[in-house]
Amino acid sequence: MGHRAAALFLSLLWPLSAVGCKSDRISPETMEQIRQAHGRMLTVDGYVGAGGGARFISLMKAGGLDAAFFVVSVPQGEPTPEAYSAVRAEALGAIRRIRRMAGERPRLMSFARAPQDAYRLEKEGRHAAYIGLENGYALGTDLSLVSEYHKEGVRYLALCGNSSNAICDSVFDQSGSEDGGLSDFGRRVVTECNRVGMIIDVAGCSERSVFEALDASRAPVIVSRMAARALCGRPENFTDEMIRAVAKRGGVIMVSFEPERLVARDRGTRASTEDVADHIEHIVKIAGIDCVGIGSGFGKGGGVSGLRDPGEIMNLTLELLRRGLGEYEVESIWGGNAMRVFKEADGLAGER
Repeated sequence: MGHRAAALFLSLLWPLSAVGCKSDRISPETMEQIRQAHGRMLTVDGYVGAGGGARFISLMKAGGLDAAFFVVSVPQGEPTPEAYSAVRAEALGAIRRIRRMAGERPRLMSFARAPQDAYRLEKEGRHAAYIGLENGYALGTDLSLVSEYHKEGVRYLALCGNSSNAICDSVFDQSGSEDGGLSDFGRRVVTECNRVGMIIDVAGCSERSVFEALDASRAPVIVSRMAARALCGRPENFTDEMIRAVAKRGGVIMVSFEPERLVARDRGTRASTEDVADHIEHIVKIAGIDCVGIGSGFGKGGGVSGLRDPGEIMNLTLELLRRGLGEYEVESIWGGNAMRVFKEADGLAGER
């Protein structure tokens, strides 16, 4: 956008700083400018349910969501060869279902593997479907599965889920007397992810595991669904120290739309678009604009007033612009930062 167009855009947005987020208080001309700005952005959601389907794709189109990481979640079982074999089969089956889903609607969506695919598909008017794998339990203790899942199309691996596993301790698992952090196998997993170009996701990891994964990885990491503990004191949310550590190493924290992560239960009010923006604003304030992304949790408990599904995501763009962020900054939050980490991880593939 040229300087004159940028100046016009900002002049139209200036009144938003003095009003609320309700569209009926904004002139039609300004709303059209906001719609155009939202349409220019590459919008990426880093955490959505794998169910997807035709309705989800239609909502992506309606709301202008260009790309999504559909997350395969596997249940935690026993640390036995039989259980590991079963979870591997379950994970591969779910991965292939996502690929089929994307392939069934080629005019609307395409299965994507590389960072540049999202930009290409956006220009073609189609949506990109990426895959994330939640819970390194799906590896068992077999390091070769990192490469196998990557070949199947998985582009990020969450090191753990709701329980500790052979890779690291989980923040949700209180069975141990102390935080054991990243295991020796876990360090090898991090190294192997770097080698094949797999993004590392530290969402759900214990505090020690997060810091040790940051130290072990040559690539920036993501936190696929998170909020600021300073605003909502749940243990899975990140402290300011953890947020700064991720940012210092070039990583991205993807703010969740899951109500319980955003507001305290005793607050007595429903979570809203404004609460999502509050968490984004807090992270930007303490760690900078380059470390924030979006991991809605749509289809997995994510959705708040004003952001119930992908069809409403422009409400967040509007709220962030109202708070004084520029178009480039909002685009960084919606997709630019996540894709930068994706490119950096992908660029390490093959290096030793």
